[in-house]
This record gives sequence, C-alpha cells and structure tokens, in this order.
Amino acid sequence: FIRSHRIDYVDAVPALQAEYVRAGLVNPTGGEHVPRWLSTGGEAFSPALWTELHANPSVTVFNLYGPTETTVEITFATVTETPEPSIGVPSRGADLHVLDRHLQPVAAGDEGELYIGSRQMARAYHRRPDLTAQRFIASPFIAGERLYRTGDLVRWNSYGQLDYLGRADDQVKVRGYRVELGEVESAVIAAARTLDIPVGAVVADVRASAGSPARLVAYLTGTDTTDFSALRGEIARVAPSYIVPSAFVPINAVPLSPAGKTDRRALPDPWHGQPVAAQPVSGDSPVAILCGLIADILELPTVDPGEDFFTLGGDSIISIQLTSRAREFGIVVTPRQVFELRTAQALADASADSATPAVTVDPAQAVGDIPFTPLMHRVLRNGGPLDTFAQVRAYRIPPGTTPDQLAGTLDAVRRAHPMLRARLTDDGLVVDSAPIDGADGTVEEIHTPTGVDAAAAQTWAERRITEAAHHLHPRAGLMSRALLVREVPAGAGVTDAFVLIVHHLVVDGVSWRILGEDLRSAFDAVSRAGAPRLPAPTSSFREWSRGLASRADDADIAAGAGLWEHPPAVPGPGDIAVAGRPLDAAIDVASAVERFEVELPAREAITDVPDLYRTGPTEVLLATLALAIARVYSGERSGPRRLFVDLEGHGRDETLIDDVDLSRTVGWFTAFWPVSIEVPMTDHTAPTRSADTVIKQVKERLAAPKFGGLEYGLLTELSPAAQPQRPSGVLFNYLGRLTTGEGTGPFSAVWPGKPIIVVRDDAMPVSHPLEINAVAVAVDDELRLRAEISYVRTLITREQARRIVDEWSAILAALAAPDTFGELGGITPSDSLIDDLTQDEIDEFADEFA
Repeated sequence: FIRSHRIDYVDAVPALQAEYVRAGLVNPTGGEHVPRWLSTGGEAFSPALWTELHANPSVTVFNLYGPTETTVEITFATVTETPEPSIGVPSRGADLHVLDRHLQPVAAGDEGELYIGSRQMARAYHRRPDLTAQRFIASPFIAGERLYRTGDLVRWNSYGQLDYLGRADDQVKVRGYRVELGEVESAVIAAARTLDIPVGAVVADVRASAGSPARLVAYLTGTDTTDFSALRGEIARVAPSYIVPSAFVPINAVPLSPAGKTDRRALPDPWHGQPVAAQPVSGDSPVAILCGLIADILELPTVDPGEDFFTLGGDSIISIQLTSRAREFGIVVTPRQVFELRTAQALADASADSATPAVTVDPAQAVGDIPFTPLMHRVLRNGGPLDTFAQVRAYRIPPGTTPDQLAGTLDAVRRAHPMLRARLTDDGLVVDSAPIDGADGTVEEIHTPTGVDAAAAQTWAERRITEAAHHLHPRAGLMSRALLVREVPAGAGVTDAFVLIVHHLVVDGVSWRILGEDLRSAFDAVSRAGAPRLPAPTSSFREWSRGLASRADDADIAAGAGLWEHPPAVPGPGDIAVAGRPLDAAIDVASAVERFEVELPAREAITDVPDLYRTGPTEVLLATLALAIARVYSGERSGPRRLFVDLEGHGRDETLIDDVDLSRTVGWFTAFWPVSIEVPMTDHTAPTRSADTVIKQVKERLAAPKFGGLEYGLLTELSPAAQPQRPSGVLFNYLGRLTTGEGTGPFSAVWPGKPIIVVRDDAMPVSHPLEINAVAVAVDDELRLRAEISYVRTLITREQARRIVDEWSAILAALAAPDTFGELGGITPSDSLIDDLTQDEIDEFADEFA
C-alpha cells in the first residue's frame, strides 16, 4: 500500500516500523518507491532497529518523545546523527531540565529525572489536585513558571542529546496494564480502614511464578488476618480491577536496604509458605480443581476460591470452555451458573448441591436431517453464492510434520465432530452415519516462495487460502479443506502451518476452541504412532437444531416479542441512518466492501469500564460504539438520537432446551437480535456522561431476554407466525478472548492478532452496510483488543469509518481516566432484587445518599 500510493511520510510505533523494515520498505530490491521520512514514538526504540536505520542514508528517521501532558512530541532525534538510541534534543519552545532529587541540574552523562517546561504543557489533571501537585511543580529557575515532572530517567549524552534510561517512580506493568505501586498500597490501606482491619505498613510488588505472568502482591505488617476476601472485595468495589492484588502476604517487618529504603527483592515468595487464599485448598477437591482450571484457562499462576472469574479476565465464551473442562473431572456446572456465581468456591458448592443428573448423550442422535437454525434462514434468504463462505484458522506445527500425520489428525477430529461431515440440502443439513469417501480427507502441501519479503509471503499465503476456500462444496459434503504451508511468516520468524478451512454453516468462534484442543490432542497421539482418543461427545448440533424448532411456538418464547424494536422502513427524524439508501443485493456485495483493522484500548474495554458497571465487555463495547456512531452522524445537533444495531452472540444458552450439553459441540450456533439504543447528544466535547447513560441502558437491554437473545430468531424465523424483519444498519459481534490458553506451542495461532479469517465469495450480498467484529487476543504476553471494520464503500466513506473508530477509542479511554472512577458507573435495575425499579430511581437515590 505504501509503495503503490507512493507515500513519503510514515509515522508508526517502533514495533510496527520494525515490521515495515523487515518487509523491505526501506531496502527495495527492484527500484520500488521508498518513503523519504519515517517517524516513531510511544515506546522504546530497539538498539537493533536503530542500528539498521542509522546505517541507511536513503531515508530520514525521527524518534519522537512526548508525554500526554505535553500534548505532542517535546523532543526529537534524527537516527542517522547518533549511533545509539536517543530521544534527542528539545523541540522549538521546549524547556528541558535533567534534575536530581533536590531539583538541581546534574552533570552531562549523569542520570537524572526529566522535567519539562513548555507553552504546550497541560495545566493540571482534571479533578485530581493531589496528582496535579505531585506532577506539576513550581519551577526552581523562573518565578511564576511550572515544570512537569515526567518520572522518566534520562542523561545528556556526548552528542548533546537525551538518552532514555527508564522510570524513576514505582510504575510497573501487570498483564499489559501500567500500574503505580504506590496507588496499590494506598488502595489497600484505604480498604483496610473502611473494614476496620488492622494493618501497619503495606508494600506492593509484582511477582511471577515459573512460566506464568506477573501478578500484583500486597505485603502487610501489623495484621493477624488470614482471610483477605473481604479486603480484596472492598478494593475491587472502589478501584479498577488491575489495582486489586492477587495475593496478600502477612510479614513481620518491611525489609530495608543499607540505605534505609524498602528492599523489595528481600520480600518472601508469595506463592510458597505464606497464606494467600481465603481458605486452604486441597489438591483434589472440586474447588481446587476449579481454581486450577480457571488459572490454566486464563493463564494465571494461581486463583483463589473467592476471586471473580470475570474480573480475572473471563467472559461468557470462555465460561463455556471452563464448564467443558470441569465436566472432565465430574464437576457439572453450566455457563449460566458461571455468570451468576462467578467464583470457584460458589461453583464448587453449586455443583455439590446440584441434583441435576449428567446429560445423557446418544451418538446416534447426531445422524440424520438437521433443520436450518434462525441465522441460517436469514443468510440463505439474503441470496447469492454460498459455497465460498468459510472461517479459517492457521495453526503452528512442529518442523518436519508430514501431510499424512495431519491427515490422520484431521480424520480423528472429523469422526469426533459429525457437523464437519454434514451436507447442505434445500431443507437443511444432513449428517451421514460415516464420512463421505474422499471428502475433506487430504492435506495439500504448499511451499512459501523463496526470495520474497515477509509481507509478500503472507499475502501469498492468504491468497492460496482464499483459493482453497473456493473449492468447498457444501452440497457434496465438502465442508472443509486443509493445507500444510511450509515456512509461513509468523511474527519475527517463520513456521510451518496447518491451515484448516471450514464452511461457516458448520463452525463458529466457540467451535474453534473445541477443534483446537482436539487437533492438539489427536496430533500428539498420531505423532507418537498412537490411536487418538478424544473426549466423549456431548449433545449433537442436530438435537439442538431440532430443539429450537420445537420451542418456536412456545408461550414463553412468544412472551418475549415486546422486547425488541425493529428498524423502520423510513428512518424518523431522530433515527441514525449510517447508509443513505437500503442495501441492493445486486451491487452491495462482498467485492464492494472495504476493511481495515484497528487496535482499541484493551484494558479499558475488557476490565476497567465493565468493572464500573458490573457488566461485560460486550455491553461496554456496544454502548460506546453506538455513542461514537451517533457523534459522527449527528454533528453538533443536540437531543436524543436512536440507533439500531444487530448484535451477534454465541447462542449456546442451554437453558432454552432441556437435557443438552453443548460444551464440546461443534456447529454454527450464533444468535442475533436487534438492539435499539437511545443516545443522548448533550455533551459534544466530553462524552463520558452520555456514555454512562448509554452503557447502563445497553446493559439492561441485553439482560432482558430470558435466553440470551435466541428467542428473537425463533420468533422471526421459525415460529408459525414468523415475519422476517429488515436488518439494522450496523452489525456488531464481540468474539471474546479467542486465543486464551493456547500458548505458543503446536496448534497455537500462527497470527495471534488475526485468529480467525473469514472468506466470502465476491458476489455474496452483504448483510449490513457497516460490520464490526472485535476480538481480544494475547500478543507477546500482552492482551490486545482488535477490531475489524467492514463497510460498503458506496454507502459509507473511509473517513466516516475512521472517525467512528477514533471516537470509539477516545470514549473508552475517557471512561477509564483516573478522574472518572467514583463518578461514573454504579448499579442498574438488573442488579437489584426490587421489582420495577427504574434507573431514574436508582440515580435519584444515589444523588441523595452517596
């Protein structure tokens, strides 16, 4: 793209610039266009990248530095001018000082803290006078002027430029989040005072057990408490979840260094010998097993019985994975129980008290005719070619893996999951009693071209994947294709990859978790020349689909008809129409769709803001997206606006149908339903108040359906009185944390940032003018939130789509800013046991008694 559009200036963070360099952007092989300037900032510049660019005179590279408090960059370095990484010299108008702890200048070459004076500097932190006093200080050099204390350690080098050396404060990184240890210590002390728990000194630190990520630990003196569940709960009530320590360790005294400072290195290991849980946990009890499973799935070193599954990073989709793993140990709990009970202790108690017998599974029920589900009806009614409509995952495999080994692996998985051998008919799907001879069984081996850069190699691999997807033939039972791709680009290196292409009619996001585990297990057996033994099957997709059809005319389904509003044929004055005309199946097809990917604030969307509202990421993402769209399409217009969004969910609510267990069932379960969102357009400059209102509203809208939205599809597609409704202008789906628990070994994602690729026929009509799919992924042990934005280019401009994303990201960041905690969030009617309580009544009560 950069070359074809002859772009001269590229600004990106160092990690992305490194990818560009590895792709040959500044070292062309055939006279291609080379940008004249590169600039980077926001994170450390690696010495290796600096050395490579320093030696390349064909492009000018700037390293830029500037804290948020100075608005934009305050220093810059030209990479060719110094052989080692530097943040450079002051920009015009900047007044920089490197000072010691007495606010005296240090000599060149000596370490000091960077202080900044500038006209572009912020005045203060909004409603945080305490933090303002710490960071914005009176200048010791000019009366009446202020300096900003950055907390960054620097030194003047021999070239007269600044070298960045690290942080001067106690800021650490935990699960990808930046945390001030002093803030953690203050939160523990405040919570202890609230609960009248005797505590002397508190020291916070980050510790990790072998092979596990770092977690916060609070060491406490002067306490004889061993049950810290109440303390943890109080901190979680008033502070963001990433501030809550994972362990509390009583100590006799704070260890000190010879200089009299706290010696954190001398603090004891929190994972051995000290009480950190609310109660002892035996190794084979149900609660211990559940703690271990949650820790394993969420990639945490330990989990206490009282810790909240969702606060730790779980979501509704991962809850399905937890219940599946638990049943392997004879612990029967449902995803709904995980959502309601939330802790390992409560789930263990519920499992022990439950009189619900294990679901009886008859493998013969998987064979035969399968009626279409509501979403299948909707997609088929949309028309167009359906053969090429697939989801794709690329898995890492060990070097030297053979096509025969992968074919044996795939055969075992196909036999275990009947939907992978289904056939499409006019009336539904059919699963035969045995796999169709010759269908899907081979693994095609292809080799990545040599002599091309990583970007070209990946483009080639994606093109070959698309070509393979075009050979699917669902009516002939060809529901999957498999490739063995040698030396495909993956991160900074290459790997052999097993690429599995499955028609979307028989797979969804949750199914890929199940398939990944089974592929890994089957491959392990095949590679050791053994026979794969996969876990016992659960209820079949056929049972589920037939159960949906049988429930479509039930009274409790019909009773939910009033829960949904439908988009009007002609938008009213207050309705937001993202497209200027209805979709036309003849021209609004897949080839008319533009796509781009963005990264959203992960911590804010997945933990911080959901914690404020006692809800999940889906509600927060949907609400803030709606507000972002409203702000883009409303301009400066005030007053309420209404937006319709079609929401997709995993659709596996087992309470809808009796006696089913879907924890290991593969199929396309996805449910859909419209959400009507009223957006108050009152604060055009600071959207947090509007966002607060919309999040609470969306939370209640999504909590209202009894069966997670499944009943909408039954009413509009399957019931005798079904009347299919027109789609909304926007489709949204949050897929959860798809790569959680995969690690980096065999059958982990080749491209973690893009765990599922969707391939469509170019002539397939689109379902919505604007579609957003978000997913949380782990990249280099850091949680990232990625969103793919797809829009019909004749209906929505790229500028509009980009503005929506920019607004979306800004709203999420604003909601999680320090000054918002304690002012936003709170309970909603669904949190209360009082019938007919309204949000206005809750807010009125809070205003009066808060």
